[in-house]
Amino acid sequence: MHTIPSKTMTTMTATEAAAMKCVKTKTPNYFIVRMLPVLIGLAVLSGPAAADKPRRIVDGDIVEVAPRPPGTPLVLYVNGIDVTGAQAVLEAEEVARSLGSATLIYNDCSKVDPRRNSYRDIPAMLISKGAGYFLDKRVNKAVPSLMRTLRGELAAGREVHLVTFSMGSMIALNVLNELEDSLPPAERARKMGLIRWVSVGGAVFGPGHTLSDGYPQHLGGLVRIDDARDQVSAVWGGLDFALRSDPSRHLMWNYGPHLSADLFDGRWGQLVTDGPRRVLLDEWTKAPPGQAPRIRVLVFPIPGQKSRATMNFHVPRAWGQVSMTIVQGNRGQRFTWLQDRALWPDWAVSGVLSSGSVTRVDSGHYLARIDWDPAAKEQKRQPVKREFWVEIRPVATK
Repeated sequence: MHTIPSKTMTTMTATEAAAMKCVKTKTPNYFIVRMLPVLIGLAVLSGPAAADKPRRIVDGDIVEVAPRPPGTPLVLYVNGIDVTGAQAVLEAEEVARSLGSATLIYNDCSKVDPRRNSYRDIPAMLISKGAGYFLDKRVNKAVPSLMRTLRGELAAGREVHLVTFSMGSMIALNVLNELEDSLPPAERARKMGLIRWVSVGGAVFGPGHTLSDGYPQHLGGLVRIDDARDQVSAVWGGLDFALRSDPSRHLMWNYGPHLSADLFDGRWGQLVTDGPRRVLLDEWTKAPPGQAPRIRVLVFPIPGQKSRATMNFHVPRAWGQVSMTIVQGNRGQRFTWLQDRALWPDWAVSGVLSSGSVTRVDSGHYLARIDWDPAAKEQKRQPVKREFWVEIRPVATK
């Protein structure tokens, strides 16, 4: 394991911290709402720090955990909040087991508290969430380390596979947006296309969220993996609907088995999981080269839900008309497609459907419910007895 020290950064004074509030960043939606966590974070930073033992790996260090084989892309891993250097190395080893190699860019917020205290990791997380790149790079040393590494690989024309977990996804989003904006327009597609990003349990809002800063448009691929019971994904991340939360789900070990080289094939989409072995949604809004976009969603019984039988999935506006096929399970099952609406009852976009049905949809979030058999004696909606998968694909229209 080889550690590359990060560049030395001077401690930010109170005057500089106050000045940073005036730095112009990319204008987000609802600016005042988004700046509240930043102001809270800066206020907490002025408090006392708790002592802790020194660590061998420090914030912003670049650690080659498992060397990449010759001719393969560089695999970078950025860890989440409140993780020691030793723990981050173990997480990077989990990534390497799935992808063959891994280089850790260690995120520990020690620019905020060099003696490390999990309580003081929270302000740095809030600043990353709300402030953008220019303030984030002064608080989290992993930010400039990631930027330097990416610039070096892109300058050499080499492909990069980026894996980030939790707060690491906040850091990556800030860096990637800044990197894309800083490139000449003529070079953005070519250079940013070398980066393929998998965000795991990311504390970043999905592309369609009201408070999202937006995602780089020229990435070579983007996959978001979220566990349906991960509270961080539900509150701070990309889940539009969550199951009952389980604190053990927001751990890298829960997500590691879902990592594979296939995720870096150029697709854009989301994978919603339920534990290390179960998948509930596999969404490709942009397909890998040579394949067609599609959404696969598992229909299954959800405790406490009278009609809902799937996770939320997003249908792009460009699809217009879609076909639905039961690809695994009971092909005779009947179901109704609903548009998920936050303030009003869900709206049925069509009549009862079955495998092979075609319907027209608008851009938005959808779910499915299972319809009872009209021949049944009890005139009540029947619960799902057997799980089955439905595949949704766009239908070409003249």
